[in-house]
Amino acid sequence: MTDSTDTPTPRPCFLSGRPLHALLFALILLAGLLPRIYGLERESIWWDEFTSVVHLEPPSDWSADPQFVRWNQMVIRNTAPSLLGFWKQNRSMDPATMPLYYTFEYLWSRHASSDFDTQRYLSIFIGMLLLPAAYLLGRMFFGPGGGLVVMLCVALSPIHIQFSREIRMYGLMTVLAAVSVYSYARIVGGGGRRWWVLHGLNNMVLFWTHPFAVLIPFTEFVFWALAFPRDWRRIGKWIGLHVLAVAPVAVYIASIRFWDQSSTDTWMRVPNLNELAGDLFADDAIGMTYQLNASEAFWNLFLVPEAAGAVAAFRWTVGTWYMAAVLLAVAWFFAKDLLRVRAAACAAGGCDAPPAADKGPAGAPCRWKLFLLLWFLLPPLVLFAASYFWRPCMMPRYTLHCSLALYCILAGGVTALPWRSLRAGAVGLLLCFYGYQLSLMLPEPQHPDWRSAIAALKAEGKTDDFILVHNWLWKRVFAYNLGPVPNLVDYGSGWDVLAEKAAFLTDLNLPSTVAPGERRGVWVTAQTDYYARGPLADLERELKLRGLSFDYREYGGIQHVCLYRVWREPGAVMPPGTADSLSGEPAREFGDLSLEFWRAGEYENAVAAARKAQAITPGFARAWSYEGMAQKELGRNEEALAAFQKAVSLDFHDYPWSHVNIAMLLLDMDRYQEALDASLRALQLLPNDAWAHACLGRAYHGLGRVDDAIAALEKAASLDPNDQRLRDLLQTARTGGGTPQ
Repeated sequence: MTDSTDTPTPRPCFLSGRPLHALLFALILLAGLLPRIYGLERESIWWDEFTSVVHLEPPSDWSADPQFVRWNQMVIRNTAPSLLGFWKQNRSMDPATMPLYYTFEYLWSRHASSDFDTQRYLSIFIGMLLLPAAYLLGRMFFGPGGGLVVMLCVALSPIHIQFSREIRMYGLMTVLAAVSVYSYARIVGGGGRRWWVLHGLNNMVLFWTHPFAVLIPFTEFVFWALAFPRDWRRIGKWIGLHVLAVAPVAVYIASIRFWDQSSTDTWMRVPNLNELAGDLFADDAIGMTYQLNASEAFWNLFLVPEAAGAVAAFRWTVGTWYMAAVLLAVAWFFAKDLLRVRAAACAAGGCDAPPAADKGPAGAPCRWKLFLLLWFLLPPLVLFAASYFWRPCMMPRYTLHCSLALYCILAGGVTALPWRSLRAGAVGLLLCFYGYQLSLMLPEPQHPDWRSAIAALKAEGKTDDFILVHNWLWKRVFAYNLGPVPNLVDYGSGWDVLAEKAAFLTDLNLPSTVAPGERRGVWVTAQTDYYARGPLADLERELKLRGLSFDYREYGGIQHVCLYRVWREPGAVMPPGTADSLSGEPAREFGDLSLEFWRAGEYENAVAAARKAQAITPGFARAWSYEGMAQKELGRNEEALAAFQKAVSLDFHDYPWSHVNIAMLLLDMDRYQEALDASLRALQLLPNDAWAHACLGRAYHGLGRVDDAIAALEKAASLDPNDQRLRDLLQTARTGGGTPQ
């Protein structure tokens, strides 16, 4: 059994009798709040946040926008009428997420607003709760001074500030992780039933924040088994408690249909060891690599361009050695205590050190320093191993809670310094690091600055300009930030496809086809990688390859948004064969563009986009279907019929509504027997489609089979009882009128 003295015990009231201490506590709270709310109104929403708020009822002006309706069909159908309905909608939108944070979000939106600016205040509130929790952790391990140091790190840490301003669950998971560790230390140290109850309830809730939250109790188990192997009775009790807590979560996770491996590889990959170290350090002043990274642009002012490579090499070399030195210092810090404890244990004649000898220099038991080291390193190493042997799943935000262990280790080092002046100097140096980092961070939005790019588009462009975004995720986010402006927004899955679409849209505006006053601008928006500055070389190369000219501007943030206005100079043409390498997915994207043009009522452009897809991949059946839809709207029935027939000849099953469209065209041409055959083929693929049954009914009526017509139209009306057109067709057939139209 572990002695209750084996863990430090905080005072009953952590601020009692310490006016200066209480003042510092309040000042740190204020210092943490200010950067979390600074410039919040300038922050754009990005993809992860989009999935968090888009399933809430959107503002009325956005939901009324026809373009927004088209791009986000699931959005305007979603009014979140109940908490259960909200859970279902959230799971359909973002199936791999746990529902706890979103429950808070739903309740918050019921009393505040579903607008994403308002939603961020919920995350800020949760992020501020982390500060007193961090204080309690540091105080428990290293006394009141250690508590203030840990609290200060959390208050000024850029990575914690960023996630406190973001509509995601990572801040909540970090708060619950802090409570889990605090209550865990209490029960390991001999705490009573209240700590068991708190720990069990907290971890049960923790499991519902994120699937990787399980790594926190896993670390706790590993430490208990290593540090106190004879305490098997309480270890068994702890395991039983967590089996009960995790069982419903395991059932829920087992029902989740995760994304395919290939889809994950497009935005996440297995990190190497250097990147793993960077994930642990790079986003925080403790790591120093952020300083070196951010300073690169400054140093380049004094160097010729040829020296940029040397600067980058210097940065990474210094950063790598710095991280190695930090890890070695931490290892020595622990090893020194462990060696001393081992010597004391041998002198006592036992295999376990006595409690009195198991004390580190700052007052925390040495074994708990081992726990901090495990907490800092074990979760990222587990995710790294899972990424390497199974599938990519390692990102810094998944181990955000591990930073608390790093701050506690730092607090232990500060409080262990022998003189007050040294401790004050260490804290001052820490403030300098964080102050410098915040001076780089706060002037610019932390999220990609789509808002500024959109403001420039609204100021300089036409309301019907073509806008291209560099992938389908950002197309949705861009539309969400754009608001009710009827621009046609499309995307490209690669730089070559993006440039090819830009060339295609530019050529739709050539003087030979469009009058000067009707020409529409072409814009390309792209987002840089983290810390990458300047233009996108790959995109610009692809644009130039296609004979396009452009001007460029960028909008800051951790990831910059780059905006290009694209045009073709008189006489400039795209070199022949430039797009010959495009195949597969690009054809599908041009098909989607054709569909967007069709929905916008731009039928000639829809035909052009469909034929572009056909030129890339002649066997792409859906492109012929899209051409047929546009030709039909233009009144070119023969051309439309030929396109639909080509589609079904290429792939009978690819786009089953082609058979319905063929039937409708044949009915309009009074070719009833052929329409009947087409309707029956459509029903093979779409047995519950109302309009397939309606076409069948119209064909029967045209052939004089009135009873069969009425039966088919009754079936159509029953499948879609809200469609007035179907009810009118049925009424016409029943009253003996002409052929229903």
